[in-house]
Amino acid sequence: MSDTLDSAINFQQQYGRFYRQVLQLYPKIDYPENEYLSDASNQQTIYQTLFAEKALKHELPVKYQFRVLKKLLERIEKSIEDSDKEVWQ
Repeated sequence: MSDTLDSAINFQQQYGRFYRQVLQLYPKIDYPENEYLSDASNQQTIYQTLFAEKALKHELPVKYQFRVLKKLLERIEKSIEDSDKEVWQ
């Protein structure tokens, strides 16, 4: 299998767990690994399936959604910073 395919499968598995935990309002969530969060297509998947206006049949509680988004954005920012460091080394 190619690295790209392996990466896509790993993201799908990690995102599937993350998605289910968010829908079940878990207090402690297993976020996808940072290496997958820097990818724009993965970010788009997360947004379209969880946070877009009509993504979910029932909205998440606002405070819960804010907490999840805040942590997710922190992790995305860190993943981008980490990948920038790798490029410049």
